[in-house]
Amino acid sequence: MDKPIFEKGIPLPDKNQSRSKYHWLAEMEVGDSFLCPHQDAHAVRQLAYLNRKEKSATWLPDGFKISWQKMEDGLYRVWRVA
Repeated sequence: MDKPIFEKGIPLPDKNQSRSKYHWLAEMEVGDSFLCPHQDAHAVRQLAYLNRKEKSATWLPDGFKISWQKMEDGLYRVWRVA
């Protein structure tokens, strides 16, 4: 790696404002759903679970819950239920 250009005065982002790959989940309303492959459905499920237990994803609404089901085409449908 070549030597990078150093910059001064760039503030460190607030830890609570770091963006997750799934930051758009906060925009879901109860009853909304989406299709995705298993690995994404599993990651979203784990994120929602950890958020309920530890409030680790502070950007998700309080009480955020999902349900998921495998569909016939092999994809998973994820619903926001609370």
